[in-house]
Amino acid sequence: MSTLYLIRHGQASFGMNNYDRLSLTGLKQSRILGNYLNRINLHFDAIYCGTIERQVKTAAEYYPCCAETDYPAPEIIHDKRFNEFDGEGVLKILLPVLLTEQPRYRFDSDNLLKDRGSFQRIFEAVMSMWASGKYDMKGVVTWDEFTKGVNSAVNGIMNTHTGGKNVAVFTSGGPISVVVQSVLNLTPQKSMDIRDMIVNTSITRFRYSQERFMISSFNEYPHLEESEDKNIITYR
Repeated sequence: MSTLYLIRHGQASFGMNNYDRLSLTGLKQSRILGNYLNRINLHFDAIYCGTIERQVKTAAEYYPCCAETDYPAPEIIHDKRFNEFDGEGVLKILLPVLLTEQPRYRFDSDNLLKDRGSFQRIFEAVMSMWASGKYDMKGVVTWDEFTKGVNSAVNGIMNTHTGGKNVAVFTSGGPISVVVQSVLNLTPQKSMDIRDMIVNTSITRFRYSQERFMISSFNEYPHLEESEDKNIITYR
């Protein structure tokens, strides 16, 4: 059987003008991850990555580590289907609806980019609305369209890389939670709950063959647990 490794990007820059850029912590997480993968001799027959900056930069930190051990890592294959969903676009459409339906979120809305707790509460509520499929999302990819894209990309990998291959995908929490949802037959809401628990640069493994596709491990981050930096484990 082959193994698919879905790797979440490092921490992005919350509250900054360019959220998509890795924070200093995100860069450190990515380098720790690269060193760890090489130290345990976990190498890949193929490497995929989304096209957004935080995913690309996380993947890029893996390659200098490979060079140090003279391992010829394969060239990255970029696939935008592994990009995170447009959270900003979803918020723009659904936040006014949320505040109309549930005015108690007004305080959190006013502090959206100032307080992580407020952002998390708003984000969870809006993402739940989006995943329900009950709202008009004109101009933004729907939950159904997003999940179909992710699953199509994964099916393509499984059909291409067979016979005991190791394949890595540098992606985001949304696509990872979609694949977990598909394997475990979860509801969209449960998928959203899972997304919020995925640690930056964590690894989720799947085993597959022509007949089977199953989850092997979820949200592993031993490389971060080894660090003396107590603030290195982040979720956003």
